Amino acid sequence: MSTRTPRQKFFALFSFVSGVLLLAVHPLQAETVTTTVSAGTEPLAVAVNPVTNKIYVANNSSNNVTVIDGATNSTSTINAGTAPRFVAVNPVTNKIYVANAGSNTVTVIDGATNSTTTVSVGTT
Repeated sequence: MSTRTPRQKFFALFSFVSGVLLLAVHPLQAETVTTTVSAGTEPLAVAVNPVTNKIYVANNSSNNVTVIDGATNSTSTINAGTAPRFVAVNPVTNKIYVANAGSNTVTVIDGATNSTTTVSVGTT
């Protein structure tokens, strides 16, 4: 018979209010906003790289991605295509993929250098 140690469960909440990203990470028993970090205009999607502790926010109206350093909450901005709406992270390769609905492209971000490559894709 094996015995497992219970793990405490956490809940992460991302909310966008007037272009500001509100991030709350807390145990399921309590809700506390730990910090507020500004993002670009009309942030629509968030993805996290748990290996590098970076958070990526796709900003639809400002056509860029806000990168948040999870350790310091400092930010940087990377240009994307028109109307970035979705973002996904591959933590193994440290590549970030941003779907740009307005330019029918995907911006590929190198998480180590923040350099970008653009790939053409289908409509919207």
